[in-house]
Amino acid sequence: MKNATYKFEKPFRNFHHSESRWSTIAQISLIKFARDENIPLHIYKSNRKSNKEVWLKKENKTFEYNNYTSNNLIVEGNISKKVFFTSEKTNWDNDFSNIKPDLLWINEKEKKVKIIEIKTIGASVTNNLKLYRRFNDFLNKNGWKSDLYYLLSYGHEKTSDWDKLEEDNANIILWEEIFLAISNTEIEYLVGSNLKDYTELPAWI
Repeated sequence: MKNATYKFEKPFRNFHHSESRWSTIAQISLIKFARDENIPLHIYKSNRKSNKEVWLKKENKTFEYNNYTSNNLIVEGNISKKVFFTSEKTNWDNDFSNIKPDLLWINEKEKKVKIIEIKTIGASVTNNLKLYRRFNDFLNKNGWKSDLYYLLSYGHEKTSDWDKLEEDNANIILWEEIFLAISNTEIEYLVGSNLKDYTELPAWI
C-alpha cells in the first residue's frame, strides 16, 4: 500500500495528469459525498515544525458539506468583486482579482464560502499562501463566513510546505481519505482502479 502521491505520478514521474484534472476529481467526489449522507473527511493540522516524527494531527471536527452541486462548487473560477459584493464602497484589493481557487463553494443566500486549494506533485503552497489567507480574512471581515482548506496527500513531497501550513494554522484534508471513500464506487473508474492501494496513512494519525 502507498500514499496518494504515488497515484499522482502515473503514468510516469515526468508525464502525468495536471492539477486541474485532480481539482475536477475532487469536485466530483465532494458532490458525491454530500449526496451520500455526508461521508466524513477529517480535518488535520500540520505539526511538523514542533514534532517531525508525529507531524500531522487530526482535529476533533470534520469537513462540512452544504448541499454541494456543480452549480455551487466551482472549479478554478475567476474571482471578481461582483461575485461577493454589490456595493462599490467595499474596499476590494486588486490582488484578489488574480485569485482562481482550485475549488470554491459559495452560498450567496447564507453568505458562506469554502476555499479549497489542491496540491498534487510539483506544486507548492508557498506562492499564494499569504494571498489566500488575506482573501479569506477579508471575506470574514466584510459580511461573509469563509473557511480556507488545503487538500494534500500525506506524501506531499515539498516538506517545507508542512512548515508553512503549520505557521498559518491551516486546515488540511487528505487525498488518502477521498481515495478510500470513492474506492469501489461508481466514480472510482474516473481516477483508476485499486484506489485503496494509495490510501496509506501512518498508524500514529
